[in-house]
Amino acid sequence: ALETAPTAIILDDAHRADPLTMHVLHGLATMNAPLLLCITSRPPPDAPAETWRSLEALAPASVLHPLNRRETRLLLCARLGVAGIPPHIVELVYARSGGNPMFIDHLADHLQSTGAVRVTDHHLVVHAERIEHWRAELPVALQSLLLSRVDRLGTDAQFSLKVATTFDARFDLEGLRAIHPFGRRREQLRTDLEELEQEGIVERIPGTSAWRFRHALVRDALRAILSERQRRDLKRKAERHRLARSSTPGGLPATSRSQRSA
Repeated sequence: ALETAPTAIILDDAHRADPLTMHVLHGLATMNAPLLLCITSRPPPDAPAETWRSLEALAPASVLHPLNRRETRLLLCARLGVAGIPPHIVELVYARSGGNPMFIDHLADHLQSTGAVRVTDHHLVVHAERIEHWRAELPVALQSLLLSRVDRLGTDAQFSLKVATTFDARFDLEGLRAIHPFGRRREQLRTDLEELEQEGIVERIPGTSAWRFRHALVRDALRAILSERQRRDLKRKAERHRLARSSTPGGLPATSRSQRSA
């Protein structure tokens, strides 16, 4: 049938494919037939190196970039079955999801399940008093998904990542070093951050020495599993570090300034 009729085969989540599946795909790709193969996969580290090499041997990959605000709005409308979404709701979901379609779907469902929004005759009704409740929580399924990526990390990188959640928009080595409970050295923290970057959890901010979470949701999920006492202690240390930094020339902590002048 493949040799006579145009056929499309779509395979999702190919990063989970076993060797037999990859062997079949390569066999299909070499057939002289009107056949379209459409394969989607997460990139490494979610895709094992051998699987990723096998996929690249089939065809060059087309990278799907995060959705922009307009695309986020369209996806929200489709998910909720409404004609329009208030701009501030779109902005809230876009900021938390980072444009990740799967995250957007989970957050849209959570908007309804928490009562933050209600759909009536294809129109969205927003309950402003419940939006804060929605923002304070994460869907259980989404939180489990986010934390499963963190579970693959080494113990040291995991703990440094939890410490980094104390900072909001950005953080750097000096900030982490100042508040880290175990007093890790700069070189150790740099190794932790490199591991986190390889896993796609944090990224460097271009043109600076600072880092940030690639998705605010990952930061939120990690904050939620810290105890109230841990969050309070880390916040207090971070505030002391901020005040010490702002009181020295160039915004450098006294320790860094003395090291540079040595």
